[in-house]
Amino acid sequence: MWETELRKMEEKKLRRYLHPLLPLAPHRALSRGREVVLFCSNNYLGLTHHPRVIAAAISALRVLEEDPEPQARLKANISRLAEGLKALGLPASGETPIFPVVLGSEGRALKVASLLFAKGFYVPAIRPPTVPPGTARLRVSVNALHTPYEIDSFLKALAETLKEV
Repeated sequence: MWETELRKMEEKKLRRYLHPLLPLAPHRALSRGREVVLFCSNNYLGLTHHPRVIAAAISALRVLEEDPEPQARLKANISRLAEGLKALGLPASGETPIFPVVLGSEGRALKVASLLFAKGFYVPAIRPPTVPPGTARLRVSVNALHTPYEIDSFLKALAETLKEV
């Protein structure tokens, strides 16, 4: 029974495959033999009380106290991505570095994520049950290490991809 359901999901391209990411830099990785720019965040689900995560957070706060430049770059990158998404007609508040791009169907979200990956951008598709049915989306995350060129290239690839799908 479950094999039939799994096959149906595979036929509809709705089966999720986790592909390992080999870190190359904080915002770049090697996945499936390709170097990609990461527009996603790490998954810390269930680790919020882990001593190493707490120590890393404290260390990061100390770095920010000593050098405000990364925070300034992050704010600039958030603003650049938000303005670019708005120019594409997508809602973007620009208040956080995480931007949901709601695409509706699971199939469309997976297709857009797959096409963006082929263009060199790793952006995860978020689907039910994580979000309500009919609200599947991309979870776009920007950080202080993204360059203006990378953000602009991502926005261009997103615009082209949304026209295709």
